Amino acid sequence: MIAEVLLLSPPLPPVSLQKDKDSERLFQWQHCHLTQEPLSRPVVACQLGRLYNKEAVIRKLLDRKSGTAEDNGPDGVEHIKSLKVGRREGGEKKT
Repeated sequence: MIAEVLLLSPPLPPVSLQKDKDSERLFQWQHCHLTQEPLSRPVVACQLGRLYNKEAVIRKLLDRKSGTAEDNGPDGVEHIKSLKVGRREGGEKKT
């Protein structure tokens, strides 16, 4: 019975593949999705959960509005249409 369960369980991925996925996730949590530069405050996130340097998003939105946007960034950033500034608890503006 135990042998049958072991045979039916899916094989584990090789350790090297798991390390590659972990390092890729770590890179995504530490770098801007637009510029691939290290994240620095202030940081913003999109509805897909990607992290960006706020300055990079503003620059991209302004370039897009003026028609000078370069298409050398990663695919999938066209979903960013605007940047909303909310308020934190206590009445302070978020940055």
